[in-house]
Amino acid sequence: MQSFPFALRLLGFSEHEFDVFQVNFENEKDRQPNYFCLSDDSLQEPDIYLVNGEDIKALAQLSDINPGPARPALIVGKPKVDVPWPYVKKPLQWEHLFQHLGILVGARAESLSALTAAELVAVPDRRRRPRLDFDLTDQSHYLKMRRPPAQGGVLLIDRSDDFCVQLRELMARYQVAVDWNNTHDGSVQHVQKRATAVVMINTSLLHLDPYQLCQDVKKAANGKSIAVILLVGKNFDYDSERARAAGSDGLLDKPLQMNQVVLALKKFLPIVK
Repeated sequence: MQSFPFALRLLGFSEHEFDVFQVNFENEKDRQPNYFCLSDDSLQEPDIYLVNGEDIKALAQLSDINPGPARPALIVGKPKVDVPWPYVKKPLQWEHLFQHLGILVGARAESLSALTAAELVAVPDRRRRPRLDFDLTDQSHYLKMRRPPAQGGVLLIDRSDDFCVQLRELMARYQVAVDWNNTHDGSVQHVQKRATAVVMINTSLLHLDPYQLCQDVKKAANGKSIAVILLVGKNFDYDSERARAAGSDGLLDKPLQMNQVVLALKKFLPIVK
């Protein structure tokens, strides 16, 4: 079983409810397995979907996602419509929630083992917005919203190049170059001079303002498509509004799982394997 906490993507819950889940998971961090909630800006692929059964839009979104054994879903509150996913009743009893999540984690592990044996590779969803009315909306509307994958390499802005070396080895199989920098001006100049598809900024660098750097990197691209991903640790006070205003395309929570980094990069790069 994985040593990292399991990532839950919450659908249909209020900001207050999100905080309640997060606090309870944090209070139970010594429990195995343990969990945390992905923020709305997170690019990480979830391990499990946790869905408000009283929110019909959330249920429709989940149906569009079509979760399976390798990435299952749990409904909180009995839905008013028939759904193929398990649910826990309200008022929520936390011990029951952890029991159901544990069952899904076990089933997920078996499914992933089967996928690994069959040498199947998960393909990340490039969609950035939920599509709940596909049959009612002209498809050209969505086609106009789509942004083609950027062309170029990856720039990692970090203290040292240790993580860059590991990522470079993995991305070599996709013929994607990975470079490293640790200064504001050097990173901006890199983007100006070299074709860069994705920039990842470690927000723990005290001498850098990640939001300003994100904004300057976007400007340095001079209109070309470029994605900026913020790498956020628990001690960093992430500001979603500032990040979006600066043009950030999302975040990844630290500590980083290499497979999740690669899956996130695939959302912005023209690679499928």
